[in-house]
Amino acid sequence: MSILSREGSVLDRPGSSGISVDIDILLERIRNDLHEPQRAFFDDNTTEILGLSAGYGAGKTRALCAACVKLAALNVGFTGAVMEPTGPLIRDIWQTDFEQFLEHYEIPYTFRASPLPEYILHLPGGDTKILCRSFENWSRIIGLNLAFVLADEIDTVAPSVCDRAFPKILGRLRAGNVRQFCAASTPEGFRWMWNTFGSDQAKEREDRKLIKMRTQDNPHLPMISLSECKQTMIRVCCKPISTESLPISQQVRFMIVLLGLIM
Repeated sequence: MSILSREGSVLDRPGSSGISVDIDILLERIRNDLHEPQRAFFDDNTTEILGLSAGYGAGKTRALCAACVKLAALNVGFTGAVMEPTGPLIRDIWQTDFEQFLEHYEIPYTFRASPLPEYILHLPGGDTKILCRSFENWSRIIGLNLAFVLADEIDTVAPSVCDRAFPKILGRLRAGNVRQFCAASTPEGFRWMWNTFGSDQAKEREDRKLIKMRTQDNPHLPMISLSECKQTMIRVCCKPISTESLPISQQVRFMIVLLGLIM
């Protein structure tokens, strides 16, 4: 076996389906382990553009891992993609958390690191491929036919990059049974999350929905961590907002949104 590919500790042979996995029982186990806002995110299979706005430590990446497995199960035989802001974050955040998630639930998978990282989940009925890509190199998904795309910490991506990438990404959602774009992020001012879900124009759209998740919604977060996360969010709220061209009413609304994630 090449050092560039590996199987997890509970895997079938590469290319085989997860015949030992009861997908309904698996998804129910995953759902039961989520807290309420995570479940709302997990349960939505119909909204084309689904957002999760969350405080620090609220469980954003866990919610994305759960949604990724669910969408893989709903789109067996097709390809999805997960996007982090940069290449190193794919390795440092997504791969670490996703592999722990897969191994915890004993989901058969194969991982390939080169030329670009990707997972293949071996599920009943066939395999689902999950590409791992960075927003800084978003053009690499051009030409692909994807069933789903999940984006982590999208508000840390430069707005100019998001403005170019987002329409192209939506244009790639042209395959599979359940086509969906899901994004999770802590809001970082009047950036992608606000423009996509919070603005008056966005609220008139029927193709999108935002779910809000507070830091204290995570029952697994130790009290000391909860306190630290709240202090961090408060510091963010107290920073001068560098959006002087926006009406003061919109600046106040954004601060209310941030405070709502920690209160």
